[in-house]
Amino acid sequence: MRSLVQIFLTVAAFLVAAAVIHKAEAAAGQGIHENNFNPLCAVLDEPKKSEGYTKHLILELDAAASVALKQALKLRIYAETIPAAAQRINMRNLSDAYQDYSIAEFSAGFRNCQTVVHYKAAANYMAGGVDTVIDLLFGAEAAQAGSGTCTRTGSTASSTPKTKSQLKTACTARYNSDRQHDPAKKPAVTNLRLTAGCRTTLTTRNNETCALTCDNTDCLFHLSHVHTGAIEFLGGLIGFKKDGLATKAFDPATAEETIHLALFAEKTALQILNGLEGKAGAAAGNKSTEQIEALSTLANHAAASQGKNDKEGAELKTQEFGDTGDKINKALWNVVEKLEVAKEALPEAPDIKLGSINSFKELTRVMGYYEALKEQQFKKFKSS
Repeated sequence: MRSLVQIFLTVAAFLVAAAVIHKAEAAAGQGIHENNFNPLCAVLDEPKKSEGYTKHLILELDAAASVALKQALKLRIYAETIPAAAQRINMRNLSDAYQDYSIAEFSAGFRNCQTVVHYKAAANYMAGGVDTVIDLLFGAEAAQAGSGTCTRTGSTASSTPKTKSQLKTACTARYNSDRQHDPAKKPAVTNLRLTAGCRTTLTTRNNETCALTCDNTDCLFHLSHVHTGAIEFLGGLIGFKKDGLATKAFDPATAEETIHLALFAEKTALQILNGLEGKAGAAAGNKSTEQIEALSTLANHAAASQGKNDKEGAELKTQEFGDTGDKINKALWNVVEKLEVAKEALPEAPDIKLGSINSFKELTRVMGYYEALKEQQFKKFKSS
C-alpha cells in the first residue's frame, strides 16, 4: 500500500499549491445571470479572478491538468448559482481547493483524474452544486427560484430543501437507474429553456452581470460559446445551447471512467441526502454530522464499484481509498469546510495561511488535528 509518508506528501503538494494560486494576479472573469433570479447577479471580484486565472493556467499546463482545471472553473460557476450564502461560500472554497489540487496532482503528467472526481462529485452535493444548476433550468420559465425547481422551495432570498415527496417526476427521473443504462436511451428533460436576450451588459463594477445568451463578448454564456457547445457538464452528457438544454445518451460501454464515477457518486449522494432528510438543522444548507459523515465516504463507495472489472485498478483504488485514504479524504473535507482549522492547529503562528504550510513537521501537526476532529465527529455521529 502507499505509505502514509507518500500520502502526506501528496497532501503537502495540495496545500503548497494553494500558495501559488492565491498570490496570482488574474484578469477579470465573467458574470452569469438568469433573469429574475437575484443570487446569480452577485458575481464579485474573487470568483472572477479565480475564473480568469484558471483560464490562464489551462493554456499553459498539460492536457490532464487542463481537464481538471476546466472542472474547477465549472465548480466556480456552480457556486454562483446557489441561493444560500453559506453553501455558496463552501462551494467557492471547494473550487479553490479543487483548482489547487488539480495543479499539484496533474501538472506532472498524471492523466488519471479519479481521485479528484470522487472528491468533487460528492462535494457537489455538500454544497448543492450540480442539482442547483439544473434546478435553475427547470425553473427558468417560472421566473423565480422557488417555483418549478427540482430540489429547493421558497423565495429567491430564502429557500429550503424540498422533501423527497415534493420532488417532481421530471427531476427524479434523472436518478432512476445506476450504471445499467440503455445506451440508446436519452436522459429525459422537459420544460427546459434558457432565458434569451440581454439584460445588463458588463461594466467595471464588481457586480457585473449579463443574460445567459447575451451578445457581449465578455459574457460567460456568449452566443458563440453556446452555439459551439463549449459549455457542458459530465463529459457532454449535459450541455447548454441557445434555446434549451442539450443532452446525449450515456453509453456505459464507451464512457470514460470519470463519467461513471461522477454519475454514481451523484446518484448515491442524492439517495443519502434523502435518507437523512430531517436530521439537519433548520437553516438552509446546514448539514448534519450524519450527512457530512456519509458524504465524506462516497469516494470509497464509488471506487469500490469501479474496481470489479480491473484487478490491478481495484488494488490501486484500495491503496488510495482504504483506511488511510479514507482518513486523508476526511482531512481534505475539513480543509474545505473549516479553513480556519489550520490556525487552531498551529497556535504559535495564529496568522499562518493554509497555503503556506510547506514543512513536513507543520503538515503532520495539522493532519493530527484533523484526525482528532474527525474522531470527534465520528463519535458524535455514533451517539446520535
